[in-house]
Amino acid sequence: MKISLPLLIFFSIFITNSLFSQKLLQIEKVGTLKTQRYYIGDEVVFQLKGETENYWYKERIEDVLVDAKSILFTNRVIKIDDIAKIRTFKNRGWSKGLSNNAFVASGSFVGMSLFAAALTEFMLSPATVILPGSAIVAGLIIRFIFRRKTYKMGKRRRLRVLDLNFYKVGP
Repeated sequence: MKISLPLLIFFSIFITNSLFSQKLLQIEKVGTLKTQRYYIGDEVVFQLKGETENYWYKERIEDVLVDAKSILFTNRVIKIDDIAKIRTFKNRGWSKGLSNNAFVASGSFVGMSLFAAALTEFMLSPATVILPGSAIVAGLIIRFIFRRKTYKMGKRRRLRVLDLNFYKVGP
């Protein structure tokens, strides 16, 4: 009982902190319910419209201005209509799983080959190193190619700023 009350207070502080973050930036795609959300305090990597060079900005969201349809960053305010692309660096689930399976398969192949060579008269060959090596290289290539995703704003995708706070209406 002595420990449970401080733990309850400790966890309730963290739960209530997430309630204050009700303004957000959301990427929507036409025809799907999946969205990508950025909250106040998140870092966003984006490219502005009209940029001639391939220059990406990395900024932390300080506030979301819903009425102005803008995002307040540390040094400036940018309208969401001026953002051309947003890039995320989260590994996609299928690519991470596939590359992990390639690593496990190569390790198990080497382990079984060494086990067979130790217990039986099995002779190790160059294929014992080439096959797992190529699986590891393929897994690393998959992780490198699919390490980021770029969302291009246009007909199929759009940015929205949302305020999900509850306000008192009426007397």
